[in-house]
Amino acid sequence: MADLRSKIAAIAAEFAEKIVEAITSGTLEDISALAAPSVGRPSEPLPESRPPRGRRPRRAKKGSSRAAPDVDKIVESILTVLKLHPEGLRSVELQKALGLSKHELPLARALEKELAWKTGKRHLTRYFAS
Repeated sequence: MADLRSKIAAIAAEFAEKIVEAITSGTLEDISALAAPSVGRPSEPLPESRPPRGRRPRRAKKGSSRAAPDVDKIVESILTVLKLHPEGLRSVELQKALGLSKHELPLARALEKELAWKTGKRHLTRYFAS
């Protein structure tokens, strides 16, 4: 084992001496050509269409994406649709009827103002106009 270690150490020392000799005998242009950017990185600048890496911009806080009059208009449209369906509607059905996503549907506001009520839990929840 000690014999193997001494052989590896001798080969490594000889390799290091030859590398240093090659670098010192080369010209400055040769050496700078070898000093390429790190592996995997492009040497040309990134195209303008690609967003810069790093921290993403912060999102608006929950509930602050719409002005109050806009939310009130959506609540009114929710109530209009619910009044047309006395059997009640699920959230998914309201989304389809109004063309909004679940995050844009202010059902909590309608329930909070007691303009609507609900029964059931989770995906079985049905909403009704008061």
